[in-house]
Amino acid sequence: MRNFGKVTSVLMAMIFILAGGAIGGDKPWFDMGCDLCKVFLEESKLMETMGWEQYEISNGIVQISTVEASLLPAYRTAHGKMMAGLDRLEKGDSLYLCGYCTTFGKLTEAGAKIEYIETKTGDVLILTGDKPELIADIKAMAQRTEEEMKKMEAMEKKEHKHE
Repeated sequence: MRNFGKVTSVLMAMIFILAGGAIGGDKPWFDMGCDLCKVFLEESKLMETMGWEQYEISNGIVQISTVEASLLPAYRTAHGKMMAGLDRLEKGDSLYLCGYCTTFGKLTEAGAKIEYIETKTGDVLILTGDKPELIADIKAMAQRTEEEMKKMEAMEKKEHKHE
């Protein structure tokens, strides 16, 4: 399981630095200046202790987020703020989105289906498609996310090496 705490300082340092690619455009893939992502930084110690896992399934991906029991209320609050941001987008408001959120939105606009399950320790998100091209795009997003997480983890290790 990935621990977001390991990459939080790197995430902050990489705002506006990571270059995008075909998926996500020219925006940073992860950007804590993103109007949907930054709400998780507003809750004390949440990003430092969050765990995250991602798995491919035949028609998409499963993402699992976990938090310490004491931070579950803060996680639910942050998630609620993120959903309020999505509501604003649907009403036509303009928000700044990172490459990940932009790509996620494009996938849902293309027909990807979201299943969201709250758990005792966080949540499970299942993103699926019913057409081969859409499934391939979902899995490409997942691969890009894994690659960007590995870059951040490598930068974190390098950063600690120099301390």
